[in-house]
Formats: sequence, structure tokens, C-alpha cells
Amino acid sequence: MDDCAEEKVVKEKKSLMEPIIAVMLAITALLTAWASYIDSLYTGTQADNLTVSGILASEGNAIYNEMAQKQMQDALTCNELNSLRMEIGFFGEDSEFGALALLKYNDLRSSLNGELLDAFMWAESESDTYGLRVSPFDYTYVNGDGDTVVFVEDYYYKDANALIRLSEAVLNEGRDANDAADRYGLVTVCYSLVLFLLGISGTFTAKRPQLGVVIIACVIFVAVTAFMLTIPLPADFSMADMFT
Repeated sequence: MDDCAEEKVVKEKKSLMEPIIAVMLAITALLTAWASYIDSLYTGTQADNLTVSGILASEGNAIYNEMAQKQMQDALTCNELNSLRMEIGFFGEDSEFGALALLKYNDLRSSLNGELLDAFMWAESESDTYGLRVSPFDYTYVNGDGDTVVFVEDYYYKDANALIRLSEAVLNEGRDANDAADRYGLVTVCYSLVLFLLGISGTFTAKRPQLGVVIIACVIFVAVTAFMLTIPLPADFSMADMFT
């Protein structure tokens, strides 16, 4: 009689454990699918960011090289103007050579415009009679916002540097997405472990081993879920995306 009663109690406890395990399996499976889905979104974001970053960096470097050539050409022009100015100072404006040098100087100077002309005029104002003592490329000025602007960086390389900085920002976003994808991948692996433990728990006939395995699975489940909640979702994530 006692054996029958004990067997009945074991069966009741086992029957109570089965729906708990089934519910845990269902919830864990859903969260595993969720983590895998977010992992795939972050992986796609990382790939897109790497592609966009490469394109931006390529465009920025192309513009940088183009403007470097332009700066070299402008430097040659300024050097020629400097030489003509030295000739004017040496021969004098009233001499034949001085007048010819002055004519060439005025014609060449008229080809300058905008900030380059401002830089040259600044350098010219710092010069003596026989030539420029400072380079136009050393020119700095204060803009309307009160910020000090370096002529070379602003005039030649502003657009290129902006693209390169944007490329670095996009690349960093891709790295952040990669880190998030790795963390969601870890979550998926841990949930798989929970599924495994819950799956083998049904093979135990004794109560205590089965309960121990279920408790371990529940502890891992709670810890992994808490960890997953600390990982941000993708910035452009929308629940509607899951159904489109």
C-alpha cells in the first residue's frame, strides 16, 4: 500500500513537471528565434556599413588626391608670382624688364580668386620689397562664428576630410553592430544549451536529477534573458519589419 502511494506521488510530481518543461521549451524556442533574427539584422547592418564606409573612404581619398594636385599647381603659381615680384623690386616698375614683369604679375594674379586670393594678399602684406617671406598656405583667419580656420585644410581638403570622417563614423557603427551581433550570437548559443538541458530532463526517471537539470536550465535562462535585455536593438528596427 505504501509503495503504491509513493508511486502515485511520484507520478503526480512527474506529471506536474512535464507541462512546466513544455512551457519552458516553448518560451526558450521563441526567444532563440528572436535572438537569431536580431543577430541577422545586426550582421546585415555591419555588412552594409562596411560597404558604405569603403565607398565613402574611396571618394574621400580621390577628392583628397585631386585637391593635393590643385594645391601643388597653386603653389607653383604663387612661386611664379613671388619670382615676378622679386624682378619688379629688383629692376623697378619703370624699367623695361620691371614693366614686363609687372604686366605678367598682374595677369597671373588676376587668375587667383576667392580664398586663394585672400591667402595670397595676406602673404603679400607680410612681404618686403624683394619677395614673400611667408607662404599663402600658412594663412589662417577667424570666421564669422569666431573659429580659427586653417586655409589649406578648409580650402583644399574640407570636403575630402568630411567624407573620410563620415567613413570612419560609419565604420565605427559597423563595428558596434558586429559587437551586438556577437552578443546576440552568444545568447542564441546559451538558449540552445537551455533547450538541450530541458530536452534531456525528460529522460530522467528519478525526480531529483530531473529537477536539478530543470533548475540549472532555468538559472541559465534567467541569466541569458537578463543579459539579452541589456543589448540594444538596431536603431532602425521596427516590429513591422518582421511581417514584411
